[in-house]
Amino acid sequence: MSVKSDQIVNIPLVLEIPDEQEYCEKKYVFIVKAEPKETEVPLEIYSRIYVETGLFPFGNGMKNEAGA
Repeated sequence: MSVKSDQIVNIPLVLEIPDEQEYCEKKYVFIVKAEPKETEVPLEIYSRIYVETGLFPFGNGMKNEAGA
């Protein structure tokens, strides 16, 4: 994505994690790197994004605590 100089924009971030049991109740860290183009001084900005997935939906083969 390109942004004009002296401009601040919100960049939507979408993360799609498969709806499968192997990805449930996991913790992930993603690194995002941003760098300006055509600058005299090289600059890189890194951000960490922490993601924690929830429980697997009960309707897909996993039983809940009540045994349903």
